[in-house]
Amino acid sequence: EDRTRRSRQTAPLRIRFTYTLFAHSPAVHIRAEWVNEHREHRLMVDFPTGLRTARPEAQSAYDVVPHEAPFLQEPCRDFTTAAAEGKRLTILSKGMHSHDARVEGGMLTLTKCLLKANGWVNGGLRPYWEAPEGNCLRPLVMEYAVLPGAESDPWADLAREADAFRSDPYVEYHTCASGGELPAAASLVSVSGPFEVTALKRAERGDSLVLRLVNLSRREAPGTITLSPMLGI
Repeated sequence: EDRTRRSRQTAPLRIRFTYTLFAHSPAVHIRAEWVNEHREHRLMVDFPTGLRTARPEAQSAYDVVPHEAPFLQEPCRDFTTAAAEGKRLTILSKGMHSHDARVEGGMLTLTKCLLKANGWVNGGLRPYWEAPEGNCLRPLVMEYAVLPGAESDPWADLAREADAFRSDPYVEYHTCASGGELPAAASLVSVSGPFEVTALKRAERGDSLVLRLVNLSRREAPGTITLSPMLGI
């Protein structure tokens, strides 16, 4: 098998896109469904932003990282965003966290990766390791969303929208021991200010909780942490 160049042979690929608007979300939710029958390819979807900029930003594990277009396969955790002239466009993702960007006619195009089908892994010390299951020859579903906004939208707000899109709410039924009604929705921890909650867990030692926050602004900022009464603290 010649792996030094792309094959000239092509084949059609049919994808079904479903676009949904929800009353609770300002984003356009997109669901892509297809049966992958092709090997050794990368499937991408383009988003012409209409923005005159070459500097998108992508969420990483502990920060939002700027990039300079053009580039290929830069990582992003849950969102990539770009802004110019008072406007902003953000792509939210539930999986396949890499993206490309290019500038055409002065306008930025963001590209999200839907699938990397690769049956070989470069082993470094070895030429290639065969990994046929990496071609993902099966029915596939990918969910992502497009969020329009203002250039002034803070990163923390984008992170909250991305978290809400990525994680379905946990549903559980409770009764109130003292009578009355419980709220229809509640959070164990809520934080004001430009902060993202990245971890909440029981401490390894002692009867306490560990809460980890990341400041997604460019400067020091105050904030307030509110714990739910359900935690019993």
